[in-house]
Amino acid sequence: VGSSCEVPLVQGDKECITHWQNCQGLVMYLGDWQKITSESRIIAFLEPFCTGCRLEYRKIKLIDSLAILRVMPYSNFVLSGLVKQFNLDVQDGVWIQDVPAHQPSELLKIWLEQNVAFAVAQSTEKARSEFMIAPILAEVRQHFAGQISLFSGVEFNVDEASGLGGICDFLFSRSKQNLYVEAPVLSVVEATPARQVHLQGQDAKNESFKQGIAQVGAEMVAAELFNQREGQSYQQIFGVVTIGDEWKFLKLEQRVLYVDSKRYGLDELPQILGILIWMLEQQ
Repeated sequence: VGSSCEVPLVQGDKECITHWQNCQGLVMYLGDWQKITSESRIIAFLEPFCTGCRLEYRKIKLIDSLAILRVMPYSNFVLSGLVKQFNLDVQDGVWIQDVPAHQPSELLKIWLEQNVAFAVAQSTEKARSEFMIAPILAEVRQHFAGQISLFSGVEFNVDEASGLGGICDFLFSRSKQNLYVEAPVLSVVEATPARQVHLQGQDAKNESFKQGIAQVGAEMVAAELFNQREGQSYQQIFGVVTIGDEWKFLKLEQRVLYVDSKRYGLDELPQILGILIWMLEQQ
């Protein structure tokens, strides 16, 4: 991608669309994509590079692209950038202790016995979310007998100018409202891919968790801000990163992001359920 565009107006729409795709790549390369969250900002950012383009025509294409753009920012965060942008401190250690285990229901045990191997073999985030993660979270919701709400794949736009917008894989709210997200948000869960294209085995899992921590950390910051704006501030916001068969837990409290160093496997399902329930009871 060059630093400027000299596409003449007479070359038509096709070149403009192609150039928009090139400019999109340029923005991502510069690392500023998560900051470009409105049409006016995109136009202002790209204009120096596109002096010869049909800018007015491209506005139509940009509007169509915003729907895609606005579901991506959470996943664009890296941990170092998150810490710097929101003035956070990160502490990695064992902070979950003496949490009582919760025995899974027979229904959940049977479901996982029948579907875990299938979901792992599929090795997609969607399969793991549907066949491993969602059933566990649904069991937690059932424990509270309708006193909390659980959302899956919900749009959670809190402050798009800061990059706090996009889709949360799963979200718990203290509200009984199930039609839309209502404060207070208590916990967010991020399902992260188990494999990276360029990595294998444990290295792939480590990279997945590393990326997931940054993403769920941004979602936790968003949840804290969302609660504050709705007049329902809570001292703690909890988060979870999981690939389905391994789970890691986080806590955001007074600008400190606590990342528990332990990963829990499905052979520790009673502990996973106990921690999830304990997190929600803290609120």
